[in-house]
Amino acid sequence: MSPHELYALVGSLSLGTLTLLYALQWRDNHQPWAAWFAIAFLFHTLRYALHPLTQPAHGLTSTWAMVFLTPSLIAMTEGMSHYIGLHPRAAHAIRWIAITGAVASLLWGAVPGLSVMQAGIVFAVFVTGWAIMAAWATSHEPNSGHGLVFVTMILFPAFVSASMMGWLDATLLRYLAAIPTAIVGITLLSTGLMRAQRQVRTELTQRTSAERALRDLNESLELRVAARTAELRQMVDGLESFNRSVSHDLRGPLGGIAGIAQIARDALGHQDVDKAERLLAAIQAQAESSARLVSALLALARVDNTPLAQQPLALNEFVPVMVDRLRDADPSAPPPPVVIRRPLPVVLADPDLLSQVFINLLSNAIKFSRTRERPQVEVGSLRQDGEIVIYIQDNGVGFSAEQAAQLFQPFQRQHGSDFEGHGVGLSIVRRIVERHGGRIWAHSQAGEGARFMFTLPLAAPASL
Repeated sequence: MSPHELYALVGSLSLGTLTLLYALQWRDNHQPWAAWFAIAFLFHTLRYALHPLTQPAHGLTSTWAMVFLTPSLIAMTEGMSHYIGLHPRAAHAIRWIAITGAVASLLWGAVPGLSVMQAGIVFAVFVTGWAIMAAWATSHEPNSGHGLVFVTMILFPAFVSASMMGWLDATLLRYLAAIPTAIVGITLLSTGLMRAQRQVRTELTQRTSAERALRDLNESLELRVAARTAELRQMVDGLESFNRSVSHDLRGPLGGIAGIAQIARDALGHQDVDKAERLLAAIQAQAESSARLVSALLALARVDNTPLAQQPLALNEFVPVMVDRLRDADPSAPPPPVVIRRPLPVVLADPDLLSQVFINLLSNAIKFSRTRERPQVEVGSLRQDGEIVIYIQDNGVGFSAEQAAQLFQPFQRQHGSDFEGHGVGLSIVRRIVERHGGRIWAHSQAGEGARFMFTLPLAAPASL
C-alpha cells in the first residue's frame, strides 16, 4: 500500500467516524448545524474512500474529487452559519456566495481542469471564510470554544501558504487536508456538545427558578386566599352579629324610647310631673346607650378606612395620659387602679388609633375587676419568643375557654347584662393592632382575671 493510499484510508476512516458522530448528534438534539456537518463530512469521506476515482492525475484534480468537494463546501458553510448563529439575512448572503463559488470551482475543475495547487487554494479560501466566521462568533459568544475552532481551521490555509512558498510539496495538499479537516470536525463537535450542555444547564436552572417562583407564588396565593377567606368569614360573622345587635340592642331601645315617651306624654296629660320626670330620665339613659352603640359602630367602620399616621411613641409617657383621660371621663368615680410597670417600649404607631387600643383595654380591665375587693390593673411589657409584648392584666372575672373563641368578634358580650357595653371594643382593638402589623391574644380562666397581650412595631430597640 502506497503512502497516498494509506493517507486516503486514514482520512476516510476518521472523517467517516465524524459523519456518524454528527448524525447521532442531530438525531439526539435536532441541531441544524449537526445535520449540515454530517452531510459535509459524508462527502469528504467519499472523496477519500473512493481514492482511485478522486486521486489527481497529471497534476490536475480529478473531476470526481470536485464533484464530492462541491457539496461538502456548501454544506460546511451552511453548518457554520447555523453553528455560530448568523443573522438570517447574513446567512442567506453567505449561502449564495458559497454556492456560486463551489459551482464555479466545479465547472473550472471539469473544463479545462484545476491543478492540485489551485484546488488547494479554493479549499483554503472556503476554510478561511469559516475561520473568519468563527472569529466573529468569538467576540459575540465568548468562552464557547469558537476561538479553538478558528485556530484549527487556520491550519490548512497555512499548509497552502507553505506550499506556495515552496516549502511543501503541492501533491501532498490533498492528503494533508484530511488532518485539519478531522481536527476541525472534532473541535466543532466538542465545542458544540459543551455549548449544548451549557444551554441545558442554563435551561434547567431557569426552569428550576421558574418552578420555584411558581411554587412560591402558589403558596403566596394560597396564603392570601386563606387570609382573604378568613377576613370574609369574619366580615360575614360581623354582619350577622351586627344584624343581631341592631335588632336587639338598637331596635329594642328605640322601641322602648317610643313607648316610654308615650307614657310620659300621658303622665303630663294627667299632670303627673314626677312620673313624667322619671320616664324622661329613662328615655335619656336609653338614648345615651343607643348613641354609644352608634359611636361604637362608627369607630369600628373608621378603623379600616382611616389612613395610618405612624410616629414614634414612648409608651412610658403615652400610657399615663390614657389613664388620666379615663379619670377625667368620670371625676366622681374612684381613681383607676392602674399600675404601670416601667420601662415600656417606644413603638411606631398612630397615636389616635393607639389611644383607642389602650382606652378600650384599660376600660374593660377596670370594668371587669371593679367587683373585686381590691381591684388591680397592670400595664407592662416583656420579651417573649424574641419580640416585645405589651400586656394589660386585671384581677377581674376573666373568661372561659369557650368564651375566648369569640372574644374578638364584634357584638359578642361575654358576660351578658352583668356589665354594660355592646361587645364592639375588642374587635376595634384587634383591627387597629393588625393594621399596625401586630398581633393580639388573651389568656384567662373564669374568675381569675385576664391578660391581654399584643405586639406593635418598635421605633427603637428596647431593653427590658
